[in-house]
Amino acid sequence: SLVCEEITVAVDVSFENAAFNGPVSFDGARFAEQASTVDENIIFNHATFHNIASFRHTSFYHTSFQDVTFHDTAVFEHATANGTIRLDGATFHADTDFDELRCEKDISFSDAVFHGEASFRGVSVIGGADVLADDFSLVNTRFTARATFEQGTFGFTNAEGAEFNTCVSFERSTF
Repeated sequence: SLVCEEITVAVDVSFENAAFNGPVSFDGARFAEQASTVDENIIFNHATFHNIASFRHTSFYHTSFQDVTFHDTAVFEHATANGTIRLDGATFHADTDFDELRCEKDISFSDAVFHGEASFRGVSVIGGADVLADDFSLVNTRFTARATFEQGTFGFTNAEGAEFNTCVSFERSTF
């Protein structure tokens, strides 16, 4: 297992192509803003999480989880993001929990696939300054199980080409 709870990361870090075979916990971690030479400060692109991956109460800046595979539960409950978060092309094979996630900028799930239940209850996506860009992108995202976006607050949301195969609830949400 990898336990990185309540750590502070003040430099750019890459876990690109990493394979996490045991449980992973970044609960309470703080990934600080960097004067980075790349677009993202924390990179998990093409990583594979074979066991539970927990990012509860984690504070992100610019972070990329592009083309990541989560084989077990992924938890981002009560996480905050002060920069753009990209989960484009991510595959979630089990349940995911993004409840109460707070994004000051943009978050993208374009081309992601959710095979387990996806919970986004109470999510707040404020969005970036570019009024023509998607604040919350679900472009071509596929949900094969229940998806809940109840009581969420969303900036410009783009779900063009999204596929919802079962029950989806946006009850009491604001756009």
